Amino acid sequence: MKDGKDWVLNGTKAWATNAGTADLMMIMVRTDQPNARRGAKGISTFIVPTDSKGYKPAKPEDKMGLRASNTAGIELTDLRLPAAHMLGDEGMGFVYAMEASTPEGWGSGRRASDRAARAGALAAVLRRAQAVREADP
Repeated sequence: MKDGKDWVLNGTKAWATNAGTADLMMIMVRTDQPNARRGAKGISTFIVPTDSKGYKPAKPEDKMGLRASNTAGIELTDLRLPAAHMLGDEGMGFVYAMEASTPEGWGSGRRASDRAARAGALAAVLRRAQAVREADP
């Protein structure tokens, strides 16, 4: 929910990779209004510092396999973020994610080039996240 220039996030997420160990999380949040749902164009992505007041990871899941990463739920309670923590345009987070994940890249030789492109995108996100953290008072 928008509050002036800030966003106040509330809700839960299940099965978040590194929820209890990461310094930053990229979290998709519905930012459209309950009485005016916009589908895929109603979801925004935020960079969330995990030391923010209102961020609470749950107990790590006891998984059968793939135990190399911490996986847990997340609870967001009145977590306040400046508008600069939103990645891209409001309501476009899910659209951006789908544009970056194409069927052509799922199982072909193109996978390596897709990974390289995503690594470049990830580097840009990390630079943006660092700038956001440095700009916060």
